[in-house]
Amino acid sequence: MFERLKLWYYNHKTWIYNTQYILYSIVLVTIVMLIDLGHFNVRDYIPAIFYTKVSLAKTILATLAGAQLTITTFTFSTILSVMSNYMSNFSPRVVENFVDTKITMKVLGIFFGGFFYSITALVFMRDVLEDQQVIAGFVSVVYAIVSMIYFIIFVQNVIRSSKSENLLSDIYTVTLSVIEKELDKREEYQGFFSDIETQSIQLYPNANGFLSVINFGEISDLLKDHNAELIVDCKIGDFINEEKPLAHINKAESTTFDDDLMSKIADCFILSENKVYENDYRHGIDKIEEIAVRALSPGVNDPNTAIQCIHKISLLLVPISKTVNNHIIVQENANAKIAYTAYTFEEDLYHSFNQIINYGKEDIDVMYTVLEGLETLYYSAVATNKKAVLDLVKDMYEHIIPKPSGQLNQERLDYIYQRILTKSQEITEA
Repeated sequence: MFERLKLWYYNHKTWIYNTQYILYSIVLVTIVMLIDLGHFNVRDYIPAIFYTKVSLAKTILATLAGAQLTITTFTFSTILSVMSNYMSNFSPRVVENFVDTKITMKVLGIFFGGFFYSITALVFMRDVLEDQQVIAGFVSVVYAIVSMIYFIIFVQNVIRSSKSENLLSDIYTVTLSVIEKELDKREEYQGFFSDIETQSIQLYPNANGFLSVINFGEISDLLKDHNAELIVDCKIGDFINEEKPLAHINKAESTTFDDDLMSKIADCFILSENKVYENDYRHGIDKIEEIAVRALSPGVNDPNTAIQCIHKISLLLVPISKTVNNHIIVQENANAKIAYTAYTFEEDLYHSFNQIINYGKEDIDVMYTVLEGLETLYYSAVATNKKAVLDLVKDMYEHIIPKPSGQLNQERLDYIYQRILTKSQEITEA
């Protein structure tokens, strides 16, 4: 249940933030109007400087209502401009990195709430005697000052987000944290061995979509009275349709699974229309790879951004290269076992660099940077993963990278290639 709520919050964050600040404004205007209309006997405790005449309060509220509506429109136009810039220069997938930032979601909600407060307070002001002093105008001024502070922060965030270096750094930071969480789970287990060699049944999903979350806790509770093993056949981030098995269950002959139980287990595999950035580290790597490919396109022609992307991808793969285990096993009771197999390092390596190599093989600087990144991975990788790196290096040098037009370019490629081979020979001899 918690995972579903978390996913729902992830998909509706913008609505939640906007609604949140509108509700805040409703509470604020209710309190202020109750004070001004005399329903709360607290006027003696409020400093006189906070009070204004009704005529002045009406002027302030009307002016700020118009100003906040104007700034709301301007803010929304700015957000659309940044989104357009992201889609044209980077990738449509990275738009969420700007839209989902807290300041972007907050600033619209704050101005919506401010406009709602000013208009509502102005409407209720007609019930107040003209010779009475009120605090609605002063509260509106304070709200406007807070709104402008958030607007300044928003402008700074827009300027920062427009730089490719900052965008790549943000994606890298989030993706690295997801990778670290993934590897922490893998370290607890050294492999998976099936204990049951009897009947196997397939588990199919109840819907279509991207696999976002697997609720292992609920699955374990459902299987606690069954002697069975559930082996997940798909991976987080995969697109699942109703014809593709989610998992298979190895069970003893004495164990039965009815349709209702199978449906409940399938419901523990939470699907969504979009990939969830916080659970799928490949989604973050894909974003960086797409930025690199877009930078290599003739319309953009920005190889330096592609080179930065290659450096980031190489650093993200370093912790993955240090482990050979890709199994996550959940065993909450003596009967049931749940196993999830993640991607191997070799699969991640190919997936992360494939498009960059295909689209950038004509650019010697880009290919040299890829080889440098592979060299870094070779140094950090465990013995099993070193072979995967070396195989990719040889394949690139011997079959993929075309012969450079200049001698200096050929010498650069020869140098980095021989350096990696020499290092591999030293490790083999040692």
